[in-house]
Amino acid sequence: MTATGFDFEENGFVLQSCELNGSILSYWEAGEGPLALLIHGFPDTPETFEYQFPRLLDAGYRVVAPYLPGYFPSRARLEVGNYHPIRLGEDFVALIDHLGYDKATLIGHDWGALAANMVASIAPEKVDQMVVAAVPHFNAFMAKRIDFRQMWRSRYALFFQTGRLAHHFMKRKNLSGINYLWNYWSPGWRYSETQINTVKDCLKESDGLWNSMGYYRAIVQQSSDKDLMDVLGKPLETSTLVFAGMDDGCIALEIFTRPHDGYRNGRLVEVPNAGHFMHRENSAFFNQVLLQFLQRDS
Repeated sequence: MTATGFDFEENGFVLQSCELNGSILSYWEAGEGPLALLIHGFPDTPETFEYQFPRLLDAGYRVVAPYLPGYFPSRARLEVGNYHPIRLGEDFVALIDHLGYDKATLIGHDWGALAANMVASIAPEKVDQMVVAAVPHFNAFMAKRIDFRQMWRSRYALFFQTGRLAHHFMKRKNLSGINYLWNYWSPGWRYSETQINTVKDCLKESDGLWNSMGYYRAIVQQSSDKDLMDVLGKPLETSTLVFAGMDDGCIALEIFTRPHDGYRNGRLVEVPNAGHFMHRENSAFFNQVLLQFLQRDS
């Protein structure tokens, strides 16, 4: 395997789909054993875990990597602009049940990290171990009410609230907005054209770009929802490994290191020579720490 892209079928994966809570979730799966559920973020696809799949299969896991609702070929039960983050957690709880497991190891990057947190908050009995990358627990953000430097880093999320205007600028020149975000968030990463084009091809299908940006519209629109704030802010007891890229241009490393009670059984690992996509940029380091954590806690 090289940095030119990951071919699921050549690596023994099968594309499956199922209807859960009114959503159609499509996912790649391979292997046998305990369930490892790998959840991608924005703007991304399941291929983001191309360097983790072989290691997890060799470690004896059944590896399942879904497309987030609204990312083709998955379908959301709601227009994604109104897609409540708690519903995202509910869909992945339902997926674990559908796959015939009592619990799973969750590995989430970016929005996948938030989805994993949702599952651990609403159904902790479904989570064996949890690995989250690039997004800290909500309480880490709330530890400092006003952080102008982080607000500047997060300006894209505010821009996405403009709806069609933001969609137009992200879409023009062959979705050049995705290049901008990848370059800004991971300034040292020399990704291949195939890697980024895989994401663009996904988001060009069935309003995928609009849907993916809708997650940001939804969480802002729902920010006054007390139930959501309670779930986001709930301290988690699940054994959790947290990865933060030391050069992340999206979320500052200092956010991760703030004292907070989000993960009561958590461990933070700072990934050197890597930004927001640290699991791809420094995959050797990431995989070594990941497998040590999973073996220790198994």
